[in-house]
Amino acid sequence: MEYRGTYPDPTYYPSSWYYDELCWASTWLHLVTGEQHYLQTCETWFADKYKRLKSRAYSFSWMDKKPGLKLLLYKCTQNDGYKTKFISFLKNWLPGMRLPYTPKGLVFRSSWGSARYAATTAALATIAHKYGMDIDGHYLNWAESQIDYILGDDTRQGYVVGFGPNSPKKPHHRSSSCPPPGTACTSSNSFKRTGPNPGLLKGACVGGPDGNDHWVDDRKDYVKNEVACDYNAGFQTAVAGLIHCRHVQTR
Repeated sequence: MEYRGTYPDPTYYPSSWYYDELCWASTWLHLVTGEQHYLQTCETWFADKYKRLKSRAYSFSWMDKKPGLKLLLYKCTQNDGYKTKFISFLKNWLPGMRLPYTPKGLVFRSSWGSARYAATTAALATIAHKYGMDIDGHYLNWAESQIDYILGDDTRQGYVVGFGPNSPKKPHHRSSSCPPPGTACTSSNSFKRTGPNPGLLKGACVGGPDGNDHWVDDRKDYVKNEVACDYNAGFQTAVAGLIHCRHVQTR
């Protein structure tokens, strides 16, 4: 394989390593094409870079694919070694284990995009359930509890734009903050506006609360209110996984 490295130049959001992405991509190519050499390539890399690839990830994110990789490798090989490593990661997110929880029940990995971390791990938990790792449904129930928290309800704050009465109205998102077409978008009528965003960014998951469930609907606070692709990829995958496992797989 040629041209290995991190791209683009890592000024913003730098990636510290790329073998997890290479293995991740190679395993997906195996699933799509059925060609065994893609899987063999990944397993060779996994063995060669074993100490780094087997280590427990901080999270499943844009920078670290190891949890998803181990889950995918288990699907392809049914090798219990990959299963054990994945479960070791997932269990640390469950109540009473290594990570703290907010008083109202969100697993709290970091203040920057707290809902994102809960959602991406919940997505993996639903997939683990589908792959037969969750005999008693404990992982699926946990995933549902995290998505329920993020969605909110009539009495509790939600973090998904356009869903329920307590959803965010001022997400940190450039185009939805601008006025309708025909009016120039300026800082004063978009970023600095006091009212809700003119555009309804329906379905977007914002960053989420702090460790005490505190959150303010303020687009200037990008730590708690920005919208990002990795936030919504995890959240929407978790929702799809719950629907599949609760309503489709059981038919």
